Amino acid sequence: MNKCSALIWLACIFALLMAEHVVAAPVTWDFVANSCSTFSGTGCDPKQQYPALIATLTLTGPDSSGSAVWAGTGPPAYAGDDFSLDFSSRYAPLTQTFAGNPTPFGECEGPRQICEFDLSWSETAGVLDAVDVLVNGFNDSLGEVGAPGGTFGLRGGLIGTDDTYFGAFGPGLAINPFSGCSLGVCNISGSWVNASLLSAPEPGSLALLASAFGLWGLTGRRKVCMQRNRLNAT
Repeated sequence: MNKCSALIWLACIFALLMAEHVVAAPVTWDFVANSCSTFSGTGCDPKQQYPALIATLTLTGPDSSGSAVWAGTGPPAYAGDDFSLDFSSRYAPLTQTFAGNPTPFGECEGPRQICEFDLSWSETAGVLDAVDVLVNGFNDSLGEVGAPGGTFGLRGGLIGTDDTYFGAFGPGLAINPFSGCSLGVCNISGSWVNASLLSAPEPGSLALLASAFGLWGLTGRRKVCMQRNRLNAT
């Protein structure tokens, strides 16, 4: 194989590897709220600006499904793919590494402790088909325990707080952080948005860009090789 052919093959391999890398990358979904209505208590803060970031769910790839259930005692039950849920700045993100609270009975006894959770999700080809979340923390909850339809789903749902709810925060995002629910339960409306659409090119665009570079390299090297062959022929 001559040098020109080798460079052409390298360009093609680079494009394929980049496309495969993009497909396998984790996908982060941000719940972006566009409105808030008071369900009980003091409720929504009229000064809160929208759109606002409520929660962030990171999945292993464009195809993912799973569930996580914990009643507050004993070991949690996890099924399916790994995940990470960031629902309030007061708590560490919830992942499959969570094994319960560091108390003898696993009880929720203080700030920054998660009390219970029940969540499931389904994502196909980069589309979030279904998500149902109920995470009850010491001060805040995403979803509301005991309320009719209390889970937080594709279009939003209830959040609860003992003082002021502080939603997930992300550096560099082009949306406002949320701290707009006080001393009660609020009904949040919005949607889950692929975070790459908010702060970076779409993964598909990156794959196309990589393929374009590969094609450019293929075309460019072919022209160079043809020119060299003509010179060699003369």
